Amino acid sequence: MENNGETTIIIGGDIVQTESNYKEFSQGEIKSLFGEQLTDILSKSDLNIFNLEAPLTNTGEKLVKAGSPNLKSAEESIHLLKKMNPLVISAANNHILDYKDKGILNTLRLLEKTNISHVGFGRNENEIKAPLFLNTGNGIVGIYACAENEFTTKHFNGMGANGFDPFFTFDYVEETRKQCEFLIVLFHGGRENYRYPSPDLKKIAERLVDKGADLVVFQHSHCIGCYEEYKGKMIVYGQGNTVFDYSEQEGWKTGMWIRVVLSCHKPEITFIPFEKKGKGICASDNPNILKDLEERSQKIKHKEFVQQEWDKLCIEQEETLLLRGVLGIRSRILLKLNRTIFRNIMQKYFTKSTYRRKMLYNFLRCESIRESLITLLEDKNI
Repeated sequence: MENNGETTIIIGGDIVQTESNYKEFSQGEIKSLFGEQLTDILSKSDLNIFNLEAPLTNTGEKLVKAGSPNLKSAEESIHLLKKMNPLVISAANNHILDYKDKGILNTLRLLEKTNISHVGFGRNENEIKAPLFLNTGNGIVGIYACAENEFTTKHFNGMGANGFDPFFTFDYVEETRKQCEFLIVLFHGGRENYRYPSPDLKKIAERLVDKGADLVVFQHSHCIGCYEEYKGKMIVYGQGNTVFDYSEQEGWKTGMWIRVVLSCHKPEITFIPFEKKGKGICASDNPNILKDLEERSQKIKHKEFVQQEWDKLCIEQEETLLLRGVLGIRSRILLKLNRTIFRNIMQKYFTKSTYRRKMLYNFLRCESIRESLITLLEDKNI
């Protein structure tokens, strides 16, 4: 990549081909999916970085998991990705292993065949954890990608995504920063459909900056969140999807790309808002998108607000977390009866016992007990 003036980088959220837009993906109809204005922005950029939320595969056995669907995009989707060059694909996320090793191998084969760089996943530990370095006219740009740990991340030999590791990730970021002039950390994490960081996520983000990240971008939330400037660096908590025609929830109807301009001066970071339109997206001039972003970003300057919003979310999701998650109750009829007729008796039964509450709390909090439970479940071939 040669550029003697400015280097422009575009960072976008989730890309998934769904049944509704197979034709556009497979035939590379980029303007049909992104519209004229966004397509023009991509074509003028020196580097485009996007999260590939699902493997590119037409066949393969599903990974057995719980809590989220198995996603895949057709192999023919590569024709759209080719139109987005110069492109870097990040796939450190919770779906890239949804169709096991075959899904990852098919994805890598297609990306490598078309000379599309990738980061955050791979065939083995070395590939999975490796950062990506790109030489620009304004120095070397480093990209490090990781994800919260779900079924697709690996801390051992095997294929998968790069999972966040509190023992080593910060060290990897620090070492990566030594080898580049500008470091982007892509982190696939945070609660879905939630526009704020959790208290712990905020601590992680700020620690990543302490270790050398110039820009930290959290993806995975499927909605635009907020941002903060910390020690002169930028942290973005959620930018929404790019193209993922899967839900009509409010948060899924808007998104934004992040534009980074590198020069001999301080990096300039701005946001490009867009709206979902039919099967794809189009640039938006709705002032409320960025106005709401600014308002949320002002709110998270207050530690108390971050904690209060988080507490509120957890209470709202009590049924999902306790009944579906911990107790494993899947019957929609039983859950509805519990809500409507029995007035949440199951939650009350679960939490009424001080012993049960304290035991579960300690199991989740204590590192050695939590590690024992994880090992026990893995040994039972979850």
